[in-house]
Amino acid sequence: MNNLSILLSGLLMASLTSEVDANDADKIEFTEIEGEITEIEGFTETQSDGSAILSNLELFHNQGEVDAKGSFLLNGVESELEFEGLLYPFGGKGFRDDDVIGDIEIMDENYNILQFLIENEGKFLTILVEDVKNQSWFKFEEELDNSLFDNILKGAEVSLEANSLNDREQFEKVAPLYNVNNNSDIISEESETDTLEQSYNANTDKEIDIQSRDISVQNVSEVGVALNELKITGSANLDDYSIPNSVFRNSGWSYDSSIADYSDGGGTYHSYSTTQVGSTITQISFMDTGAYFQGFTSSGVNRFDVTTTLADSLMVELDHNTNELSILYYGGGVDIRDFENGMFALTGENVFRNQTLNGSNVSESGNGAVSFLVGLVPHGSTITDLVDIIGDNGSDNLGNTIGFTHSTFEDQRRNLDGRVYRGIRAVASNHTLSSEGANLTFQGEIHSPDHDITLDYSIKHVARHNL
Repeated sequence: MNNLSILLSGLLMASLTSEVDANDADKIEFTEIEGEITEIEGFTETQSDGSAILSNLELFHNQGEVDAKGSFLLNGVESELEFEGLLYPFGGKGFRDDDVIGDIEIMDENYNILQFLIENEGKFLTILVEDVKNQSWFKFEEELDNSLFDNILKGAEVSLEANSLNDREQFEKVAPLYNVNNNSDIISEESETDTLEQSYNANTDKEIDIQSRDISVQNVSEVGVALNELKITGSANLDDYSIPNSVFRNSGWSYDSSIADYSDGGGTYHSYSTTQVGSTITQISFMDTGAYFQGFTSSGVNRFDVTTTLADSLMVELDHNTNELSILYYGGGVDIRDFENGMFALTGENVFRNQTLNGSNVSESGNGAVSFLVGLVPHGSTITDLVDIIGDNGSDNLGNTIGFTHSTFEDQRRNLDGRVYRGIRAVASNHTLSSEGANLTFQGEIHSPDHDITLDYSIKHVARHNL
């Protein structure tokens, strides 16, 4: 948004009219909508003089299909605008659940339709037009009566059914249509994906070294509490929480993590935000995370588990004037995918015996197989980084344990040319946590003759937004 200068916000004029043609129930006419300039944060230049009029707009709609044409007057120059597209119910069970949104294409390379939205509350039609040449946006609004809205909503539902979109596919369609930046030729979104990788240290004395990326563990908890309130009430005011602006107000990626041992809570959030007109929309996923030793057996075997569960997945909108955060879409968070987990840094006579990646409600693509790797090094050495675990240990499905032929330090040293297993790694590149409750658990079984284990472990995933 560094180049965009001005938004012309269309105001409903008392003299304007909108009506359904008596002979054609699918036709709506708008006589004239006049706009006025509204400044947008961060935009400093414009080639527009502040006057814009959309007149003689004829909008035809039938079974969710839209065709429209009208006259557009800017800086004393009149242009004819024509556009067409499909309407869809917004859905999501948030505050726009009963609204209608359009996938609209304009027949002029000098303009873009950034948003075509019909609100159930107030029955307002909003058309946001981008003038590429003048680097300006124009927002036109007009009120519809109830019968017109009901007819349009029914048509949008027909369009949804005709395209055979399930709930997830409906969200994937609606989210980018709601983002006013998505169709812009002037501004662009950041990268569609972002990677989170963090490493921690744990030992069998139940101590875990928490390494937070850029903000305090308290704020990770605050994000989780705010999301809980959102899910209960549908809205939350950020004035009541100590949450950095990077999470819900500023554009771009934001994430942080705290890992907990045993009874303490821990979590990770990953979000993507994009500034709109007087608001910011955010896709955020919050994961419950934990790392646990299961306890020693009499033979000196202990298992270390690292679990990630998708607890909250929401698309929300922050009103900049009120600081009120409201839900747009339940289940609309960023996708959490392409997992990579590792355990390493064993010393002494501690060695790995096997590794397992378990999961529940995990979406899979491709063949769904998990790639396993091992760190097999000279017995006097250790492994200090995930990337050093490169030995092929085969591939298998979730839930299947990959065992090693030799399960103690002495057996491995004698039979593997003086080498022992000091690291394990699982790569689930075709797996996604997209629904709440979905989870993955990486498990490593360790033999420790003196019942004392210290290790490092790493958690890595890729987040994807679809705004």
